[in-house]
Amino acid sequence: MGSATKLEPGWDYSVSFFVGPNDIVRYKGVTWFTRADVEGLSPGQWWADGKATSRAEFRAQADDAG
Repeated sequence: MGSATKLEPGWDYSVSFFVGPNDIVRYKGVTWFTRADVEGLSPGQWWADGKATSRAEFRAQADDAG
C-alpha cells in the first residue's frame, strides 16, 4: 500500500489508526471514504461511520469506544 497525494474519482480509500502508549492499543479505528465524501465536507466536519460529523460528535464516539 502507498500513500495518496490526490484522491481520484471512483476510488475507495481507507484510513486506519491505533491509539495508545508504547505497544499498548487502547483503541483502534478504520473508516472508508470516497473523493465525493471528502469534497462534501463543510469546514470543521470529520468523516466517521459513513457520514459527516462535527469534531465534538467524533470525539464523543471515540470516547464511547474506549
